Amino acid sequence: MTEPPPSASTQNQDQQRDLPQPQPGARDPAMDYITSKPYRPSTQRIIIDNINIKNKCFTVSTDISVFLLDPTLTEIRLNLGQYCLLPSEDSTFEGKVTIDGSPVEYERTNMTISGFPNDQPKSLDNFQNFVEVIEAKRRNEYKLVLKIPSSMEIHQGQRILVHIDTKVVNPKKGVHYVLNYTPEGELDQSSHFYTYKASFESSTHEWLPCFDTFNMLAVFDIIIRLPDSLAAVASGEHTATNEKDDGTVEYVFRQLVPTSAVNIGFAVGVFQQYIHPEMQDVMFLCPIGFLPMLKHTVAHCGRVFEFFEELLSSRFPFACFHVIFVYNLPDDFIAYTSFSMLSVDLLYHRKIIDVVQTTRKQIVNAIASQFFGCFVQPYRYRELWLVRSLARFITFLYIERSFGQCEYTYEFYTAMKEVCDYENRFGKICLSPRKKEDIEESFANSTIAGMTSPKQFDMFVKKGELVLRILHNKLGKESFMKVLHRLIYVATHFGQLQRQQMHWYYLTLTVETFFQTVLNVTGREVHYQVNRKRNIIEVEVKQEAKKGRQIYTGPLTVSVQEIDGSYNHIIQIDKDYVKEDIQCHSKGRNKKKKKVLISVGEEVEIDFSRFDPEATVLWVRIDPEMLLIREVNLSQPLIHHEYTVLYERDVCAQLNAINVFKQTSTIQTIDVLNQVLANERLFYQVRVAALKALSHARTRFAGSTVNSKGLIEIFQDFYGSKSAPHIIASNNIVILPRSLQKYAIMQHFARSLAIVRDQRGQCPIENVKFIASLLFYNDNSTNRFSDDFLRSSYIEALGRSLTQTEKHSADLKNVDEATLTVIEETTRTLNLEMMKPSFGRIILISCLNVICDLQKFGHIPVDLEFFWLYTDPRSSYLHVRVAAILCIVKLIRANNRSKWFEDAMPRVIEFIVNDSEIRFIYLSLAKIAEIAPFHFMGESAIKAKNYPINCQKIFDILWTKMNDEHLDDRIRLLLIDLFYVFYGRDTPELYSDTLPSFNNSRNEIS
Repeated sequence: MTEPPPSASTQNQDQQRDLPQPQPGARDPAMDYITSKPYRPSTQRIIIDNINIKNKCFTVSTDISVFLLDPTLTEIRLNLGQYCLLPSEDSTFEGKVTIDGSPVEYERTNMTISGFPNDQPKSLDNFQNFVEVIEAKRRNEYKLVLKIPSSMEIHQGQRILVHIDTKVVNPKKGVHYVLNYTPEGELDQSSHFYTYKASFESSTHEWLPCFDTFNMLAVFDIIIRLPDSLAAVASGEHTATNEKDDGTVEYVFRQLVPTSAVNIGFAVGVFQQYIHPEMQDVMFLCPIGFLPMLKHTVAHCGRVFEFFEELLSSRFPFACFHVIFVYNLPDDFIAYTSFSMLSVDLLYHRKIIDVVQTTRKQIVNAIASQFFGCFVQPYRYRELWLVRSLARFITFLYIERSFGQCEYTYEFYTAMKEVCDYENRFGKICLSPRKKEDIEESFANSTIAGMTSPKQFDMFVKKGELVLRILHNKLGKESFMKVLHRLIYVATHFGQLQRQQMHWYYLTLTVETFFQTVLNVTGREVHYQVNRKRNIIEVEVKQEAKKGRQIYTGPLTVSVQEIDGSYNHIIQIDKDYVKEDIQCHSKGRNKKKKKVLISVGEEVEIDFSRFDPEATVLWVRIDPEMLLIREVNLSQPLIHHEYTVLYERDVCAQLNAINVFKQTSTIQTIDVLNQVLANERLFYQVRVAALKALSHARTRFAGSTVNSKGLIEIFQDFYGSKSAPHIIASNNIVILPRSLQKYAIMQHFARSLAIVRDQRGQCPIENVKFIASLLFYNDNSTNRFSDDFLRSSYIEALGRSLTQTEKHSADLKNVDEATLTVIEETTRTLNLEMMKPSFGRIILISCLNVICDLQKFGHIPVDLEFFWLYTDPRSSYLHVRVAAILCIVKLIRANNRSKWFEDAMPRVIEFIVNDSEIRFIYLSLAKIAEIAPFHFMGESAIKAKNYPINCQKIFDILWTKMNDEHLDDRIRLLLIDLFYVFYGRDTPELYSDTLPSFNNSRNEIS
């Protein structure tokens, strides 16, 4: 007999218990929220009119209802960008600035970063200290001050109406225009413009007078008037479309859920619309011509909304949702309240399967950001990483549902590796710093949006994901999801109380409200050594307190796989060196084959013929659940790693063991890796890693007799034609896991063949010819899907087969056979690419990289102008332009000791910064910092100042651009990253002889 369902009153009581209850004697945080400012906005009405896309201008008229909390108030301060002209600043613009209908005096405060003191050395630390002062003034003084008339009576709790008219003219940031022209000089239908976030905090003030901070929430009405040939989409629910007699149309949007101006944006242009058949409240828009790809790309979105609503036990928080795909979007997606923008580069044809997983992750993340980021919002900039990490974490939960547990685990495995690598290089990441010592290791200040490194912010979000996963595993999925459900429920409940502004505080999120105790787990165990002594395991844990590392103290889980099963042991770590004995459960005995119960509860049959008859321990894993953010080096006999790869089912343990094989291996290891490669039950990323390790092992034993099959023979067994195995079979991909995994491994096969080296350090000629034959015999005539990415991998493999030559000759007749094969195949493929372009020009990008390698290794003369041809924005695709720029930088780096390239790098930096495509600037500068031509720490015992390319011109360009007040904030931050890579934090060595030293000082963190 089933229990009766709970009554409505019981459900209400349970829900009321979920609401925050103030502790006896404690201050109500909602009251602190409302009284922390002398005034707060409650509603804001925005009218966008007089849109002229060609001239890049439009007018904005806004009415802000302000709730006054200080009766002694004499002025109101708002955020306003320098490209928003007020009535007194433009004689052609008729407007007014009033409070309750009465004209008021107003003034701007110009807080720019220009004007760096000339008496201070030009170092990164000095520049950051200067900018921190400016940023502090920006937060406190804003940019528009309205004087309240002395005749106006002010009392606490009064509401006043602030009216401001502005004209936005040719904005350099915050608003991006995509202008395409017909041969007659008219604007093409593909032209459009949209708002974007030029900084990590917000850029709404660049086009709208507002209170542009996270914790100033309001209800918004947005009205956009434009010609009937255009369409508009904005934050909020689309409530009306009013057609006028003069040929204009008025789009009306209402955002009734309180949100900050940070989450307000819009887009205007000619778009095609598509309403998802499973969700009538979700509309997708795209430029003309992309509708078929749009329908195919977003077909799965119905399941995404259903998954999140089920996961969070809550309906989608907004009445509707708009998704628009636009050109040249600076990021993969931008999330505004009930409105997200994505790049058209994410759209794909039904014949393209290589980008499905990547695109779905971005779309799912954009939807997840509506729950955490737009609905549950950060209280301050310092909490932005938390809501971003929450959105990413529930995105990974969807990945687990759609792509499996192994893919989910692999995502966190790669995130762990990236975070640890970053901390090793740039210092530890403190997610919630409380004092200046927490950030002193870093060259950037993560507490200020204007001084946060873009790479650092990305690592903040990834480390936040890892912390959330730790909480998820320690609390249990059910308990952790109750926490998220409570956040959503509380925000939903108080978001409906539009007249109780004090309770809007619960739509924001702070670290303190999410964590009872903030735990910054930055310690990591860097070395383990496991030895067998009788039936005892001696475990040694060593930690080194180096840069980016903090000594960890606490419990450490050691998982021991024995013959009788898997056992977990807890070791208490209380210092940098700990030695512990672990008692084994199994007894040594003779064995041949035996079924062993492994950690996942599966019985596997293990071959013990190679194992010590008296051994009872098969392998050891450290922190198997990845509950510590750390880097582990596990030292145990090689055979234990081999058994881990063969029989363990934990993806992370298998990948860690394979990484050991890249450094240390035996001929027997080659047989083990061959078995891993052939095992279709293993996760495909494990098999791909085994391929790479197999290449290293083959190189290590080049010239030795190896009885096992070579990579070419294995490839022929996998993919060769039945009648002629030396000829690759026709491509035949089906949407089934086995076929897709086989296709993914196929792309990596050619790359692995290319990195094998013989005793002379060169790629064997038979490998090069075999890769060339893959291109020649590639047949996709009967395949339903495109082979663009497959052919691209073959071209990339040809480039990886190249090595440095000692003979530099411009005559191709003198090149060796392998190099000639690479040149011929690359040229042929490049010509075919020009006649029939590939998806995303992926093959062209691979060809450019091969030509770059040919020049870098001295096989053909260096010609930078060849790559400059592909940087033209009028004729080249975005990612082709980025690839061409990177090829130029690689060649400069390869020739960094030559004076002939002294002017090349300044030209690159100037070209990038002055480009009109924001996305191109972001991508190029970020990637250049990773492959910089010189580094302040030096390479090969040569200091950076001794490189000829390290010239005064590079320093002057970077310093000038960093001080440019008109520059996009994130571009400035990327330039600071590049400046740090080149010169470090102190005065550059190039000028250290003439400039005095300057002591670093950091402001206290408030």
